[in-house]
Amino acid sequence: MSAEDQDNKIGRHSLLCIAFVDLLKKSFDKVNLKILLKILGISGCPVTVIRIMEKLHTDVHTRLIVRCLFVRSRGFTEMSSDEESLDEEGAPYLGEYEGERNESEERHGKGKAKLPNGDEYEGEYLHGKRHGQGTYKFQGGGKYTGSYMNGIKHGEGTFVYPDGSKYEGYWVNDVRQGHGKYTYPNGDIYEGEWAENQRHGHGVYSYAVTGSKYSGMWVHGKMEDAGELIHANHRFVGCFQQNQPKGKGKYIFDHGCEMRGTYELAEVVLEPDNEEEESVTILEPKWRIQELVSID
Repeated sequence: MSAEDQDNKIGRHSLLCIAFVDLLKKSFDKVNLKILLKILGISGCPVTVIRIMEKLHTDVHTRLIVRCLFVRSRGFTEMSSDEESLDEEGAPYLGEYEGERNESEERHGKGKAKLPNGDEYEGEYLHGKRHGQGTYKFQGGGKYTGSYMNGIKHGEGTFVYPDGSKYEGYWVNDVRQGHGKYTYPNGDIYEGEWAENQRHGHGVYSYAVTGSKYSGMWVHGKMEDAGELIHANHRFVGCFQQNQPKGKGKYIFDHGCEMRGTYELAEVVLEPDNEEEESVTILEPKWRIQELVSID
């Protein structure tokens, strides 16, 4: 699963995490916590977390558990919003820090921090939170360099993910939003508009292997509405739905010919690889030629 797909799932994971923690608030004990962590696939739970929650169950501890679950759901270390952890006695632990502070001894100005989870941040702070320009390096791989506001990615920045993919563009409240360029591990590139971590609006997707491009509209990560597929010696201009061409369109060839027609859905039977499996019928768009004209 790509880093982009993981980002798109974090919202659904967070709702699940919060629901479980809400149940723990109503009826909390060590057994419930162990069951919760097992259900969500988290191994190696620190004994200190269980001991802390037995002593004092508060919203602070709830936030730390939810953050732990976020880390698991993303598949790599996530940026915390306040760089806060707890020591074995339940007291706040912020990791190591070298840099400027304000009169309240908060991290304020330029500084360098090594967080409790092993991540590192170097850049600007405002009242204890990352704010302004900075670079965040993940202990498990990956790096973000760019703008922060109140501890989260906001503004222009570049994120290099552990799988080798890279996003260069704008962020709003910790998600890809606005204009940006995403380079995928296979070499494909998308450049255009984003909303809530998904391709949304006008954009161009370039395929590394074939050299083909799609230029047009996107809705929630899929090709939708008007667009064109551009190939080496021809291109298709028309409408799309759920990444597939649909309805009227035309193929324009470089040698001076234009083929007009319609894409219609047709049933296609997929034969099984062995006798034990059953055949599957799916709907695929089929091109129906209406006319072929010369282009002056």
